[in-house]
Amino acid sequence: MIRPLRPMCALTLAISIVAGCQRSVSIESWQKGLEQSVAKQESGDLSFLRDRNSESSLRQFTVIGAPSPENSTDVTGVLMGRRAIDDRQWMIFLVGSVRKRIVHDIRVAMLSDDGGSPRQWLVSRSDPEALKTYLRDKNNAWRALHPGRTEPPTDALSFPTEDDMFQLEVAGNTISVIHPKSGARWTLVTSDSKRK
Repeated sequence: MIRPLRPMCALTLAISIVAGCQRSVSIESWQKGLEQSVAKQESGDLSFLRDRNSESSLRQFTVIGAPSPENSTDVTGVLMGRRAIDDRQWMIFLVGSVRKRIVHDIRVAMLSDDGGSPRQWLVSRSDPEALKTYLRDKNNAWRALHPGRTEPPTDALSFPTEDDMFQLEVAGNTISVIHPKSGARWTLVTSDSKRK
């Protein structure tokens, strides 16, 4: 079942569960879901991820674990761009895993896009400090907007949120994605990352 497009997204493709059954969703299942969607719907061409069809700058692919966000773990990858790194072309994503509407892991993921087969993935390690910095900013933001509340508004601690903006930096084989508002930085060094 395909989830409807979210209005904040320039391009959001989502793969959901079948007929209300829950399943475990992880960064690995997000990777497989993206590959399967590309193979089935886009004839193996990743260029559709770069197309814009609305005003938002966030282009995303989401795998949803359950119909109700309150009981679900969902994984969303925000496309940061396509770059030549180590003599190959790569699609670069910032990927967040959201459990019960709160993000609990964010990583940089890269998918080869140079016509080679099979495609290759590189995924950074978990970075608890960057996540903590990102969530601290999100907590401060909702508390400033709603000083009388004790609980955050729906999706205030999710990923990505409507006001998120990210920057991609590439220096040699080091890829960083920065959330300027909080100062959070997630980094992948191609020589250190797990190849799949």
